Amino acid sequence: GLLILADSEAEREGWWKVYDGFFAAFRNQTGHGRIAASRARAAQIIGFADFLICQLSEAKKRAR
Repeated sequence: GLLILADSEAEREGWWKVYDGFFAAFRNQTGHGRIAASRARAAQIIGFADFLICQLSEAKKRAR
């Protein structure tokens, strides 16, 4: 990828799994239908997504 989220390979793999899991659990689920979520649960999901976006904004760009 174009971004580096961590220095070690193990941490990079961990981050990849977090992002992959988030998309598998939430994006795919909402993309294929509606999910029932309370306001509190929706706020947690949005907060987690915001955290992941902030991580991307702090990532280093890979040299080409």
